[in-house]
Parts: sequence; C-alpha cells; structure tokens
Amino acid sequence: GSLAYLDGYAEAVSREFGVDGHLGVYRWYARELFDEYGPCPPALGCATMDGAFTYSMPHEHEIVHLANLQSFPCPRLLSEGLAEYYSPNRDTPTSGDIQSILEGPTTSLAGSDYPIAGAFVAYLVETYGFDAVLGICRLTGPAPTSELLAEAMTSTFGVPLEQLVHDFELW
Repeated sequence: GSLAYLDGYAEAVSREFGVDGHLGVYRWYARELFDEYGPCPPALGCATMDGAFTYSMPHEHEIVHLANLQSFPCPRLLSEGLAEYYSPNRDTPTSGDIQSILEGPTTSLAGSDYPIAGAFVAYLVETYGFDAVLGICRLTGPAPTSELLAEAMTSTFGVPLEQLVHDFELW
C-alpha cells in the first residue's frame, strides 16, 4: 500500500498548495546507492525541480517540498517548517531559538532546527492561516534578506516581528 499511500498524499498536498498536475518524480534508492550517488548529502533526502531523492519511502517531508517548489518557493525557515508541519512523523522541538533563526541567513537551516521551524510554522498556520504563510513566500521568494523576511512578516501578520516571536513562545 506504500505506493498508493504516496500517490494519495501527493495529491492531497498538491491541492493544499494549489498545484495542478504531477508533482514530480520520486526517486527511492537503496541506502547503499543513495550513499554512492550522493544526490543530496548529507541529508536523508531532498527535493528539487527534478524530483524527490531519498532512501526511505514514503518520505512525506520531501513531497511537501515538491509542492512548495511548484507553488511559491519559500525561505528555508518556512520551507522546512511547512515540510515538518505537514509530515506525519514530525518531532517535537526540544530547544531552539526562533529569534536567532529569523536573524540568520534565510537560505540555510540546520537539520537540528527543523522541529522548531515546524512548530513556528504550525503557530503561523494555525494563527494566521496557510494562505498568509504562502503570502510571505510570494512576497519574499526563496532567498530574501533577513530584513525583507521580517518586513514581509510584519506587514502580512500585522504585528512587529518581536511580538510575533513572543506570541509564538507563549503558544
């Protein structure tokens, strides 16, 4: 049932992100081949416009990335946060400083920060709505400066970034 599940999951995520049509090719490698070919070292998987690459299946996280890439590619914090939010096996964050992440580079995110990114996006989606989060991506694209990301969040959510961080931490 894994292939049918994966197809159904991809279809549901496509609808959520407003993507019509096929998301892309899912390349599922044996672990040894994945390590040998190295399509996305040192990660467990990755997604590009060429498809998803992973040694596990199903890996819902990468399916979400495929949908996000075809809708409005997001800054890394939001992209990984959305992939975590929509993944059934997401981790509860044990730590994380969302303020530091927001002030850092918008094109990279440590794997250890994925759970806090997922929690932050969960807060944003549940408080402001999915369309508002994608609105940030529309405004900034995948590689904004941290200042542009802060401005987009402030204008979209109607609160200063410091307040947004404070409210998230209380949430």
